[in-house]
Amino acid sequence: MRHQIVEPASSAAARLRVGDTLEVRLLQIGGTGYLWQVDEVPPELTLDADEGVVSSTSRAGAAGHHAFVFSAQHPGRGDLVLRLSRPWEDEIEDEVTLDVTVGE
Repeated sequence: MRHQIVEPASSAAARLRVGDTLEVRLLQIGGTGYLWQVDEVPPELTLDADEGVVSSTSRAGAAGHHAFVFSAQHPGRGDLVLRLSRPWEDEIEDEVTLDVTVGE
């Protein structure tokens, strides 16, 4: 089963079964230099795709969603941490932590 979470609040939860897919979409504004990146992946998940920004318009600098796709490999529980920052800076602009539980 494919699960999709769009703009999750930090400390949101995802409940999956082994073999399920989780897509996380986060708002990203083009032209700002800020990029969403995966900081921590729990051992229950694997990152299958980092789809970059998917936008409904082709205008430069337009907002879109950065999409990440994960698959549930085995039962367990852990935190998935995604961070928004500029690669050349140490400061973190935003962070989302998802509590992920994978059942059988």
